[in-house]
Amino acid sequence: MDQPVDFKEARRIARLIAQYGKAMEDSVPPDIADAFHSQVKAVRKSSGKLSTDSNVRDVTDPVYSDKAQARRKKLDEYECG
Repeated sequence: MDQPVDFKEARRIARLIAQYGKAMEDSVPPDIADAFHSQVKAVRKSSGKLSTDSNVRDVTDPVYSDKAQARRKKLDEYECG
């Protein structure tokens, strides 16, 4: 069953992700800093498009493009410590 998108909740979650990202900015290892900052920026950009006036691509492209996936892979594969 199709349910309408809860834009308010989606924006709330995106804000939380952005807040966590901002809080972590100073402690990000230099090896992955560019990828990290780019991903946080992508979340902010995507969340700014969460409205009924946007199309799906407006919301998904910033976080699911080929470049974004490469950055996410770099973050996922990073070994801490």
